[in-house]
Amino acid sequence: MRKIIKYAYIFVGVFLVLLINLSVSWALKTFNFLNFDEIIFQLATPFEGTELSILVSFLNDAFKPSIIIALIITFLLFLYFAYINVDKITIRIMIWKKQIKSDTDGKSLRKASVIAIILLSLVIIGSSLNKVKFFEYIGRTMTDSDFIKNNYIDSKNVKLEFPQKKKNLIYIFVESLESSFFDKENGGLNKDNTLEPLLSLTNNNLNFSHQEKIGGAYALSGSTWTTSAMVAQTAGVPLKLDNFDINNKNFKTLVPGAYTIGEILNNQGYNQTIMFGSKKEFGNRGLYFKEHGNYYVYDINEAKNLNKIPKNYRKWWGFEDGKLFEFAKDEALRLSKENKPFNLTLLTANTHFQDGYIEDNCSKPFDTKYSNSIYCSAEQIRDYIDWIKQQDFYNNTTIVIVGDHVSMQTNYLQDDNRYVYDLFINSSVNTTNNKNRKFSTMDMFPTTLAALGVKINGNRLGLGTNLFSNEETIVEKYGYKYVNKELSYGSRFYLNKILLNR
Repeated sequence: MRKIIKYAYIFVGVFLVLLINLSVSWALKTFNFLNFDEIIFQLATPFEGTELSILVSFLNDAFKPSIIIALIITFLLFLYFAYINVDKITIRIMIWKKQIKSDTDGKSLRKASVIAIILLSLVIIGSSLNKVKFFEYIGRTMTDSDFIKNNYIDSKNVKLEFPQKKKNLIYIFVESLESSFFDKENGGLNKDNTLEPLLSLTNNNLNFSHQEKIGGAYALSGSTWTTSAMVAQTAGVPLKLDNFDINNKNFKTLVPGAYTIGEILNNQGYNQTIMFGSKKEFGNRGLYFKEHGNYYVYDINEAKNLNKIPKNYRKWWGFEDGKLFEFAKDEALRLSKENKPFNLTLLTANTHFQDGYIEDNCSKPFDTKYSNSIYCSAEQIRDYIDWIKQQDFYNNTTIVIVGDHVSMQTNYLQDDNRYVYDLFINSSVNTTNNKNRKFSTMDMFPTTLAALGVKINGNRLGLGTNLFSNEETIVEKYGYKYVNKELSYGSRFYLNKILLNR
């Protein structure tokens, strides 16, 4: 029994070493712009609702090989050290070693072998963690920066003046939508104009850009994956785990100390709905919007409860964007009849890596699946906006279309200078200062309120700046590289004020 337990420990140890190594290799192959903040967050929040192809890919490329190889190595180690008794004759199995004359020498060899295996395992683990910049992450987050403390504006303490007739808001987070998807002639990086269906809409409305042509925003540290991007755009703060208090349960609730656009609009009497085709539990997205603004959360399970889709329905991350926009039409009509201003927020998914998702009725003008998924998503957004324009509530509704972050699709647009797409339609205010700007997705928070006609005392909320104003953004003031570096550091202020709300 003791030997069985010993080799069980060996198997578990070898399995974990292999799993760490192969998981890192899988992650680097699967994700673009991978950072350790996102790894920590995903490990700390529910996996429920993850798209199945990603889980299958992980099982096939990391989990299963780890088990198989661990079993083989454990068996070989058993042969290496084992004694087999047959008819009272002890047979010493000799593999990869010379005859040892004494028991003392044999024990020494076994000890030396164990030490060598442990050291080799530590080297393998250290090398794997270094590939995802784990040690750099630890060093950064253990460094206390005052940047957030010195630049954060608490939205609770800012005077906000709403117009007498409050405008509705339709806010569309588009998965991985970046201005780079336009062709070079229109400001992008693509050889094909995969966002051609949005070209006319973009040119005829307001796009804040980093250049003269169509452009967009930086996604700063702590806002480069979906949940963090939604927090950044609605609360004006990054989402990060702080090593000063790494054992606290930060992600049982998200940024409880932040005061968000959802809470502001809720206090102004808005009805609010957040809709996405996946499960609300993934990344704690449903929890965030419920706690910060009392949103009605419409996810795949809610669609099933309303008999919009069958109980066993599952496509891509849940249900497709085509259904999301159809359901969003019904929800917009319902909200418009409530005699209250409303905020309808959507999150799409068809352009998620790997390779995106193409519905049966999608156009397929390009050779690659991912390009076609982008093109089809652009068509769906355009058609939904065209529908909104035909509704009675349109004239009193501002529409904001923003990517959540730049795409994580590997081997697509190999360029570091990529920007998150943004578009404001039917804004209450306008500006000619929308080109050659340096700004981040956190600036969407006050800018969206301004687009609704809200006057913001000081034009700053959180770490965001109202782009309709003449106020400098933090990126314009300090520079992108400096801001990004400072936000990657730890912050006791962020920990106490934003994460722990104390």
